[in-house]
Amino acid sequence: MISRKGINIGNKKIGHVVGHFNHIEGLLKHLLTFYIEPSERKKEFVEEILLNNSILNFSSKLKLFLNINQEEKWLNGRELDDFKKNIYFLSNVRNSFAHAETRIHIYTEHRKNRKPKIYYVVEKFENDGTCAWYSADELLKEFNKKYIPVENTLIRILHQLDKKFGNIIESASI
Repeated sequence: MISRKGINIGNKKIGHVVGHFNHIEGLLKHLLTFYIEPSERKKEFVEEILLNNSILNFSSKLKLFLNINQEEKWLNGRELDDFKKNIYFLSNVRNSFAHAETRIHIYTEHRKNRKPKIYYVVEKFENDGTCAWYSADELLKEFNKKYIPVENTLIRILHQLDKKFGNIIESASI
């Protein structure tokens, strides 16, 4: 029998991934809003309605950001490649944790006095369309590793916009 504690641990991992990814999406929303420079009267409409997650999905916001980056050159070369690789990974893992089937597997070794190990595996689709099962712990570890540079990059760009336009960082509540 699997305890409720084990199930709660799985829910905490899902919450961690979804919550952190929502923060990345929120940073993108702030960045796009301040790049667009809507009037004060329209700023709330742009950020809360136009860029609302129910209206404009993450992929569309990322496409807008990458298109603007071609003009602004915030990221180039290797830094741009790493950013795209990392943010696509975060998105893929977020979708896996939020939507894909999660299973609990029990691993047992054929040695005496060894307790079975219970771990979560998550179904994750690769960019080439193939599907594989990954340890939730390993995906979470890799997610956390790639999350930090993506967050730092978006915050750095927001700081650049803040120097250019002012009052961004305070409004974005980062």
